[in-house]
Amino acid sequence: MIDHQLIEQFKLYRAHVEDPAAAAILVLVDNMKAVPRVKDDKDVYSVSEASEYLKVTPTTVYTLCKEGRLKHHRIGKGRGTIRIKKRNLENLTRG
Repeated sequence: MIDHQLIEQFKLYRAHVEDPAAAAILVLVDNMKAVPRVKDDKDVYSVSEASEYLKVTPTTVYTLCKEGRLKHHRIGKGRGTIRIKKRNLENLTRG
């Protein structure tokens, strides 16, 4: 059975990653069932950690960042790795 959410997530990654295999790996990594790493004492979150904090999918976090609804920083070359401050997550949940 095809999970349409995974397909949408793949499309999102595919728009930013040239290699389709790399996009597929990113989807798999984002959806691995792992022990949550989010801790209340963290100040900066990855997309995966932010999604756990907000109780949404990583795709939703990327969308919130893209739409400008979630303030974030990119670290590294090119589009970089997204990092999100805890206060920005708290501001989003306060509405």
